[in-house]
Amino acid sequence: MAISRFLRGNQAKKFIDLNDSFLSKLRLFENRVGEDRLAKILEAIPEFMEDREHMLGEGDTAQVFPDKSGQFCIKEIVINPKDILPTHLNSVIREAKIQDKAHALGVKTPDVIFAAATKNGKQFLAMEIIKSKTVEEAISNPEFFPKNFNKEKFIIKLFDMVAILNKNKIYHRDLKPKNLLFDEDGGPVIIDFGVSVQGGFLSRGNPFEEFDSETNETVSFMTDTDRVKELANLL
Repeated sequence: MAISRFLRGNQAKKFIDLNDSFLSKLRLFENRVGEDRLAKILEAIPEFMEDREHMLGEGDTAQVFPDKSGQFCIKEIVINPKDILPTHLNSVIREAKIQDKAHALGVKTPDVIFAAATKNGKQFLAMEIIKSKTVEEAISNPEFFPKNFNKEKFIIKLFDMVAILNKNKIYHRDLKPKNLLFDEDGGPVIIDFGVSVQGGFLSRGNPFEEFDSETNETVSFMTDTDRVKELANLL
């Protein structure tokens, strides 16, 4: 299999962690695109991550690059999660697990393929590519709204997705317009689970509050539901 060849080959030496729980995702992807094509994709990862000219997007903590085959994209974490306080940016493995769980629950979010870290300390995850402008871009430039966009339906769907996430103890905590895309029906797609929390966090209190050990202060996040209400007023 392409995965086995990759893990045995020279390119695998670039990795210090290829999370086992996502190997099944790689195999599912292999079944879709074919073994030889997947092998070429895996081997090309180090090369296309150096291509800064074709970046899909960039945020405060990450950059997103398209795979040259057009099959998926790579999100590279550009700031060490340990340096992010008080929001505690997730490690790429944790972010991928939460996003993968959200996708499994039926929430519209890019399907995660795998997550990994390189020997030089870079962290990245590969996921389904969504060809869409962000809601933030559409608000600034209305021509970017899909022709089939309907504000009321969009907000209702987003409320429904937040309800599913929160019911399953997943809290995004950063549902700003920049972290929302459009699907083919003009509905919402949630991206960037970099500061999200899940399940076990609740044992330490409110999921929308975070204690900063350096300042000894508690920092509050806007709830996911309030973020959607705020967006409804912006659209």
